Amino acid sequence: MNNPSFETQHLEEYALRLVLDNLKEVSYDVSKFDKPRSHHARHSHFESSTIEYSHPLICSTSACNFTQESTSTLIAAVALMKANRTTAAWSALRSLFSQQGYNGFLPKYVFSQPVTNFTELGYFCENTEIPTSRLFKESLPPHYKPCPPLVDGASGDSSITCLDFYSEYTYANELQFKGSGRLAALPLHSTAILEIFYLSNQTSSDVEILGDFFNRLYKLHYYWMEHVMKRCSSGQIEMCYNIINPWESMTSLESPQWNDILQQVKELIGESGWTPKSGLIPENVRKSNRFPEDPKVFDAVLYLIECHSNVTALHSTGDVIGDYELQLISYCPFAMLDLSHLSILSRSTHDLQQIAKILRASHSNPPTKDKSKLINAWIEKSDGLMHRYLWDETHKRYSSRNIHFVTNGTASIESKPALFRSQESRFVKSLASTNLMAGWSNIPDTSHFMESIISPILAHDGSYNFNCNSPYPLTSWACDDTNDNSGTNQTILIDPLINYYVSLGLIHNGEQGVGGFIQQETLKLMCSDHDNDAVCTNLSFANSFAYPLYSNNWTQCDLRSTTSAALLYDLLTPDKSHRYIPTPPMKNSWVIVLVVAEIVVAFSVGLSCLLLSLNLMKKLAEEEHADRLAREQNQRSLVDDEEVVNMLEREGGQYEPLHNFQQEGDIGSHLPNTMLWNILQYMNPFKVNEGSNDETG
Repeated sequence: MNNPSFETQHLEEYALRLVLDNLKEVSYDVSKFDKPRSHHARHSHFESSTIEYSHPLICSTSACNFTQESTSTLIAAVALMKANRTTAAWSALRSLFSQQGYNGFLPKYVFSQPVTNFTELGYFCENTEIPTSRLFKESLPPHYKPCPPLVDGASGDSSITCLDFYSEYTYANELQFKGSGRLAALPLHSTAILEIFYLSNQTSSDVEILGDFFNRLYKLHYYWMEHVMKRCSSGQIEMCYNIINPWESMTSLESPQWNDILQQVKELIGESGWTPKSGLIPENVRKSNRFPEDPKVFDAVLYLIECHSNVTALHSTGDVIGDYELQLISYCPFAMLDLSHLSILSRSTHDLQQIAKILRASHSNPPTKDKSKLINAWIEKSDGLMHRYLWDETHKRYSSRNIHFVTNGTASIESKPALFRSQESRFVKSLASTNLMAGWSNIPDTSHFMESIISPILAHDGSYNFNCNSPYPLTSWACDDTNDNSGTNQTILIDPLINYYVSLGLIHNGEQGVGGFIQQETLKLMCSDHDNDAVCTNLSFANSFAYPLYSNNWTQCDLRSTTSAALLYDLLTPDKSHRYIPTPPMKNSWVIVLVVAEIVVAFSVGLSCLLLSLNLMKKLAEEEHADRLAREQNQRSLVDDEEVVNMLEREGGQYEPLHNFQQEGDIGSHLPNTMLWNILQYMNPFKVNEGSNDETG
């Protein structure tokens, strides 16, 4: 998109529009497929004859309409959730995870277009650098594929890769979706999915989806920690690695570091006489700004892909036996502990732990204690590798480590034992900007953080800084002692994705000022206007920028990148609070039942109180009536007593208290019987004379 004078307050609208334009929503007819076996479908219902998938494409091009890349999909899903496109965000993840293997493996690319004739398909999408499914052979061990056939004695656990988070069968195998062979995705998924959940409305449905994804993410981390990196904590540190192809790293191929790292592979290619197939590398790829200065670097990448496919084929036939991951690097001599990959995995493992805490708080399918304990062990493992094993004390910075191999047999892939064995692990001599990705995870040592992250960003001189030859941060690699970006004649590139991650890592580690500065400068870079914050003079969603900023080697795909548009939208749109307030631990239906029950109880209590009040009022009225009668009776009695006294006085008698009659003589001899009875009644001590507290006379 190259349109003049975009007002910056509307940039997020243009960015979101491109993300939506590059979102391909497809309805697949699955009525022609047989329903899956019952043990895969026990949680599912199969009423619909279609299944919906959303595929965020890598860029705006019709040449790659059915190709997803993992990192691009995750960033697009975050932007979609931020724009309140909840269904589209979860659906994008649904299509990506449709290719997750039974053991948790996730490929870097997902190809959703079935290919019937490979000869009609090139190895790269036309006028792009995006590989097609033809570059990757189909062969992978069964447990690396989604929904493999269950063997005797296997648990029903495999259904997790047969069903999506709606408990619907994925039909990924029937629809002939493919992955990129053993080329694995960056393990950013836990971080992205946690962010997507925080941005959601956090409904019970969102929590339920998060719980389902936790199981998939746990499998993904188990694959990395217990399969690929299992030797990193078993005393075989020289065998510690996390990538087996440079395309699995965030460091792009034009970086000079690959010249030395791939030296053994380049020598093997020369000895074996291997050459790329005719037409394998199209001319537009060779002319790309991202194409390495040494063409043999790109050849080495393609050789490793073919080598891994050949080893996989031998493994599937039983010609080689043993640990599949170990076989890959034994025949194909490249493996390294990549800093950017490990930093992402370390942060992602922390976020997996946070997802587990949310699920425990929500009482929604909380993880078991064994899983939580293992996640804690993974955190210690990844953090330890990052801050102890990848810290280069000599150069005072974090660096990747490359495994150096020695030959262990003849130069033939069919030979046994394996061709190569690891000898040692060495620090990579690299000035790549991806070294700053160490700040993506937590750095407990402040001095390490300042020396390896802050200083290279802010410094303007020295042998390791990112402020030479460009007014924008961050150049793909730093200046060397000659202050000319490692002495190469290549065009200097600036990758918005690296800027995005480095800035978020700085903010995560408390450096909001430096992180915010990189974000603002990235925005100016995408507007091609370093001096004007109000107007975007030349908006570009390029996947990378060359300095000087204008180049003839950009294609339509290069300039309309989904990743760049999504990260720009994310930077311009405020975040929601990263917190979760759990709701009552029950489903909505049970909440309704509880509310109805409470209403019934409250109504019953209120009715009882009303009836009790009416009854009390009735009793009070009756008692008041009885009291009134009693008062009237007492009044009459007082009148009668006064009459008796008056009668005595008229008859000449002398009224005296009762104790005066206790003198000599009989009381009965002085008074008539009737009068005596009246006097005794008058002197009755149990008689209450209402209205008077005087002593009885």
